[in-house]
Amino acid sequence: MRRLWELILAELPERPGSILDLGTGTGALLALVRARSPECLLTGLDPAPAMLEKARQKFASDPAISFIQGSAARITAPDQSFDTVVSNFALHHLEHDQKRQCAEEIFRVLRPGGLLIFGDQHCRKMGSPDDVSWMEDMLDLFTRKAHHYLTTAGKNRMLLQIELLPRILTADGEVLCTVGFWLECLTRAGFLPPRVVVAEPAFLLHRVIVARKPDV
Repeated sequence: MRRLWELILAELPERPGSILDLGTGTGALLALVRARSPECLLTGLDPAPAMLEKARQKFASDPAISFIQGSAARITAPDQSFDTVVSNFALHHLEHDQKRQCAEEIFRVLRPGGLLIFGDQHCRKMGSPDDVSWMEDMLDLFTRKAHHYLTTAGKNRMLLQIELLPRILTADGEVLCTVGFWLECLTRAGFLPPRVVVAEPAFLLHRVIVARKPDV
């Protein structure tokens, strides 16, 4: 997670302008962006009221940070409202059709020349819980992830991965897609050809995707 944060912050322009954080949760990424760019206006969007309440309390003294309750697939903001959209480890919760809608919504709320920077986890092949070969591939990938976390982050992080495995294998709120699927969604929405930044170790399939809206 820290590595993805670092990569996202490294992609921020020197003057990112107004920033929307999709799936902001309790505001972990917002806090890092605020420290990196203290002059910018920040908005956090999340569907969970409890998360937003914690975020509001955390940033109660900062008038340049506001919050919206809602879905990344239906962003309740006017057209061309933001210069930059960021997100981390949130968009994989969307169903695949919602990911397509999300790409279109991000394109809509970005100003011309605006930038999308988001980090997330991905899978190696598209499929569904009805596809045995897809389940086998996902089981292999996330078992390897669990082993990696045990040796690098400790038992608790490994156990969290194991606890999430049934939801991943049944696509119950953990609806992973390939990097290619996201690139297709963004290109169809109108973005210029996106760029993919690999977070090591590469086999985890944690990536940061960077896409720009055309200037005109």
